[in-house]
Order: sequence, then C-alpha cells, then structure tokens
Amino acid sequence: MKTKGKKVIIALSGGRDSSVAAWLLKKQGFQVRGVFFTPHKFSNHKKAAQVAKSLNIPFEVWDFKKEFKKQIIADFINQYKKGNTPNPCVLCNRLIKFGEFYKRAKKKKADFIATGHYARILKRQNEYVLSKAKDMGKDQSYFLWGINKNHLKNIIFPLGNLSYNDVKKIAQANSLMGKDYKSSQEVCFIPGSAVSFLKKNLSEKKGKIIDINTKKELGLHSGVYFYTLGQRGGMGLSHGPWYVVEKNPTRNILYVTNKKKDLALNKKTCELIKTNFLKEIKFPFKANVKPRYRHPGSRALVKKVNKKVIVDFKQPQRALTPGQSCVFYQGNTLIGGGLIKK
Repeated sequence: MKTKGKKVIIALSGGRDSSVAAWLLKKQGFQVRGVFFTPHKFSNHKKAAQVAKSLNIPFEVWDFKKEFKKQIIADFINQYKKGNTPNPCVLCNRLIKFGEFYKRAKKKKADFIATGHYARILKRQNEYVLSKAKDMGKDQSYFLWGINKNHLKNIIFPLGNLSYNDVKKIAQANSLMGKDYKSSQEVCFIPGSAVSFLKKNLSEKKGKIIDINTKKELGLHSGVYFYTLGQRGGMGLSHGPWYVVEKNPTRNILYVTNKKKDLALNKKTCELIKTNFLKEIKFPFKANVKPRYRHPGSRALVKKVNKKVIVDFKQPQRALTPGQSCVFYQGNTLIGGGLIKK
C-alpha cells in the first residue's frame, strides 16, 4: 500500500492502543489526524489531546452524544426491557465507530480511518476480509462482525500484526503511555454496575422465581431484565447455588435450576437475527462459531430454514443468550455474525 500523502483519521482515545496506532501510522508516512469522538458525558478528551500534541499531529473533537444516546444507550435499555442481554460494544462499532465516525471522516476527505483494535484486514483475490489479530489473546475481531463489508478497504488496524507486549514496548519507548493508564471499562457509559444503571432506567417489577425442574415457586425477583441466562446467584435463594436458565419477559417469570449441568442451560441450536456477512458465502456452511467473546469457538453448521438463519452446534453450548452475538469464523477469517434471538 502506498502510504505517503494518504490521509488517515484515527479515533484517538488517549489510551495506549490508539496512541501506538497513531504513532505507527505517522511512522509509515500517512498524513495522520487524531479525532476524539465524544459518545457520552463521562468521556474526556484531555489525554487524547496530549497524545496528539506529543505526536505533533492535528487534533479535533467530534461530538456524537446525540447519536450515541439514540442508537446505543436507548437500545441497551430497550433490549434489557425485552429480556435480552445486549453487547453495546458490537452495536457501537457498527453504528458509531464504523458508521457515523466513518461517514464524517469520509466527508473530511480522509482516505482511511483507523482505530486501535486488535484485528486485521487482509486483501485476498481482490476481496478485503476481516481476520483475527496476530495476538489471539487480545483479538477483538468478535466485536467487529457488524461492519459494512464495503468499508473494509478504507479501514486500517495498525495493531493487527503486533503482540500486546510489542505495543507496550513501543508505548514505553516513545513515552506514549502515562503511569495512570487504565484499561477500558466494560460498558463505557456506565460508571458503576449495569444493574444499578438499569434500576435507574427500568422500574422494578416483582415476579415469580420458579424451579424449572419441579415447577415449584421459590421466591420473588425484582424484574426479569435484571438477570441474564447462566447467571449464578443474586436471587436471594437458599439451598443453591441457583442458575438462571430461562426468562419469560411477558409473564415476568424467572426460571432457575440448582443443577449446573441442567440440559435447560445447554442447547445445540439457536436462531439469529440482524445477521451481517463480511465475505461472500453460500448456505449451508461449516464454521467455528463463538456465541460469546471469550468463548474458544465451537464447530457448527450455519444454515437457512424458511429464511431464518439457524446455527446447529456439533456440541451443546452453555447459556446461548438472546441479544448476544454469534460470530462465524473459517480459520482466522471472520465470515459474519448475528444476534441470538432464541
């Protein structure tokens, strides 16, 4: 790739990863501009501005609070209200970072946008594909399945071929990391716990807790949306531990079991909605499928039945949770993904 003179706008958070990514792009000869985008009231651009100053690159702040509130925070609350367990990072990547941010960068005549994600974009036979990062322990491709595949040719992930230790060394050698550096929090717009946030936005609604095996009522909960499938404890029940195995948002019933290996928690099939594919594929196809971020992946057949996308796992999977992402890989290549419906 010819880099000299090419304009790239990088999402600069002020943390180590995006700082090193910006340093690498500048070293490669790009015209680099750092942008901090403001998604919510808890975000602060001061560290990002300091990084840009130290790298001697132009810096701007773009305000996306309105878009983020409407598209990410509102969806987060609404999905929990429906009884689902969403992953806001996936939606943010699709709609904000590689959606709104991408569109504004292109309007600014940028040739590329870049972020500090650990993932790779490779060109194979005139097709751009998304691949896992070299450092499998840091790979973040799982969160990127929702990207528009037509945008891949204009996206750069400078850290994709580096290990986490490589990035640390570069940061230390070039004074790109302050001593107060902290890893990103799990949900950026929630400073405390997710349950506390939800209780501020969703009214408590008492309902029955039922043993899925004996059908016996065990107690009351404060609202099915405060619990997630596979959750252990947190229900105030004795003679446990108890695990959440099913939720009925319509009747506001929480079903539990005290048998960890209960079949109600382990299923071989799930239906997906809002699927997106980053590579041309024909149904049915075999893939290694990750139903959660830290999941190692499991062999499965992905097929279409009456226009519905169905994943048939070879082995039963624990807690296939509505609202979470199922992501398909063939080797290191990300084929696509979708949200678990049921």
